Amino acid sequence: MDLKWLPNALTLLRIGAAPVVAWLVWTATAPEGASTTQANSLYLAFWIFTVACLTDWLDGFVARSLNATSDFGAKLDLWADKIIVFFVLIGMFPDSWGVSILGVICLSVRDLYIMRLRASRPDVSLKASAAAKAKTAIVMVGLAGILLATARIFGDIAATGDVQNISQMIATASLLLFVIGCLLSLYTGWQYIAAARAKPAT
Repeated sequence: MDLKWLPNALTLLRIGAAPVVAWLVWTATAPEGASTTQANSLYLAFWIFTVACLTDWLDGFVARSLNATSDFGAKLDLWADKIIVFFVLIGMFPDSWGVSILGVICLSVRDLYIMRLRASRPDVSLKASAAAKAKTAIVMVGLAGILLATARIFGDIAATGDVQNISQMIATASLLLFVIGCLLSLYTGWQYIAAARAKPAT
């Protein structure tokens, strides 16, 4: 049975999960107050996002195992990463507008510029570096942690009116990871720009 379609199907699954997660987060955090229902929606968003992010590794592994790698698949995979991060950042805006704006500027705007740079300078090798791949992983872990922490905080408030220390610790650690990912994004973006400037356009 030919399963060479499977890697791209996993990638498309990640893209399809993006608006679902964004809608769950937006609708759960937009209302005032905190309820168990909102917390459950955020937990669902966390699990969908986490599973979707795991397909980022799985689709590449499956593609190599099935000898089904392709330029289209690689580009689709790259776009899927950008799309799901962007949608989650938009979904977070009602409750965490600072995280949302920081992420859109440092990640989404940066990614669009680098993609434009790659398209305009095909003569320069601007493949994703190890640092850029690490950035993606760090950002995804950070965002997943923020979703989990927010779900726990909403649940804590709904149940007792107080936020548990563990929930606050998860939130702090996740936010720190996210900021590190944003800084690494700017750094790797500058590396790409420097590489393009170092070689005159032909």
